[in-house]
Amino acid sequence: MLDLMADEPLLVALVGRLYLGSDDFADNLARYATNPRFVGIRHRVRETDLDDESIMASLHSMVECNIALDMMIRGMTLADASVVAAAFPDLRIIINHVAGRPIDGTGPDSTWVQEIEDLARHPNVYMKISGLYQNTRLEPAVTDVSYYAPALDVVWNAFGEDRLIYGSNWPVSTMYGKYGPNVDIARSYLASKGEVALDKVMWRNAVKAYDLELED
Repeated sequence: MLDLMADEPLLVALVGRLYLGSDDFADNLARYATNPRFVGIRHRVRETDLDDESIMASLHSMVECNIALDMMIRGMTLADASVVAAAFPDLRIIINHVAGRPIDGTGPDSTWVQEIEDLARHPNVYMKISGLYQNTRLEPAVTDVSYYAPALDVVWNAFGEDRLIYGSNWPVSTMYGKYGPNVDIARSYLASKGEVALDKVMWRNAVKAYDLELED
């Protein structure tokens, strides 16, 4: 994938998959981290994983190599993510897909809201406004921004304009609807927050979270 990206300026960066704690993790990380377009690893990390010395060593290596950690809250919890964020304050962590919260047009329960607020207290954690279509589990997904607003309000209030990142989740999103309306949901929601917030969430915060080499 990195070879395909080499001569394509539109493909800015890659979040890959290496297995934390594996025998060859350090060697693979050292190999790929030399490429400035390799910026992150997607992997779940639970609180119990921090008892594993090999996983801890892998996470420390990521910090040393300036590689971010993407997390999908599947097979783990928001509480797990908070523990990892506290244990590795210098590790940039990006939570995928609005933390996997099902979107049904209603307000999230108080427990989820509290867990999001607890997670947002860690300044090294970012939240992706991604997976919106698939979180509805509807085919086609609803395209009215008001349907998504209750969940988006929670992450906006917790993370604010500086630690939210939009992601289309293309091409998976095409299972539930067209690309354009997906982007429009986020743009419509953020429009009320002002141009600065829109600009940050749609791209500038990703530059910061993944330490990308991009210019205006």
